[in-house]
Amino acid sequence: MADTDPLVYAIGGLVAGGVLFVMGFRWWRQKKLIEELPTSKIRSIAMGLVEIKASVVKEKKMLISPFSKKECVYWRYTIERWIQTKNGGHWSMVKQDKDMRPFYVKDNTGEVLVDPDGATIDTPPDYTKQTTGTTGLLPGIISFCKTNNIHNTGFFSGGRMRYREWYIEPGDNLYILGTAGDNPFVKDTTGKKNADDIMIQKGQNEKFYYISDKPEESLLKSFRWKVFGGLFGGAALILAGLAYILFRAGLF
Repeated sequence: MADTDPLVYAIGGLVAGGVLFVMGFRWWRQKKLIEELPTSKIRSIAMGLVEIKASVVKEKKMLISPFSKKECVYWRYTIERWIQTKNGGHWSMVKQDKDMRPFYVKDNTGEVLVDPDGATIDTPPDYTKQTTGTTGLLPGIISFCKTNNIHNTGFFSGGRMRYREWYIEPGDNLYILGTAGDNPFVKDTTGKKNADDIMIQKGQNEKFYYISDKPEESLLKSFRWKVFGGLFGGAALILAGLAYILFRAGLF
């Protein structure tokens, strides 16, 4: 089989670099929003883009995470199978899903409703397990795989599996940057407190909506690396790809 022409890689690098460069500017703008937007107390939230730091309130009706069986307001899971290749291998997705519901958060001044739909939810996995067979797996995973006809034992298991689960549970401290808008579950002006008429959600104009259980400084550090990788990494790919294309065209 003939080797791939390096020109193909150069064009691919040029396109990828352009995308990465644009993403770098987007991450830079988001970093600036996190840096410059002051943290609001729930009692004094005003309509529009807001940043709050608050903990999740436990309610009577909660979601149950599929693997760990935790009461929560948001869960996500992935099940992957390791595929061995001559060049090493990679994880292949077998099944994934998520669920969420509006929930209340509170600080020392009050409570406010949060609708996580449309948010970027940045939390580390609460459960991770790599294994062959069912050794050491949570009972919830074993029953889940049986119910969903996922072969993780015996001849058809295909070797190593990786199970990961994320969830947001009552008491979790969250950083939330989103839009404070009208609470559709409460009639206007009928709330006893200002925050009763408000729900934090994805905005119509400002699309940046971020929920994380990480400290703000940790988020900023992560965004700095993203901006650096996007702008400088993207620029490097663009220049390298463009230089090779010009070289092949005899113009450089």
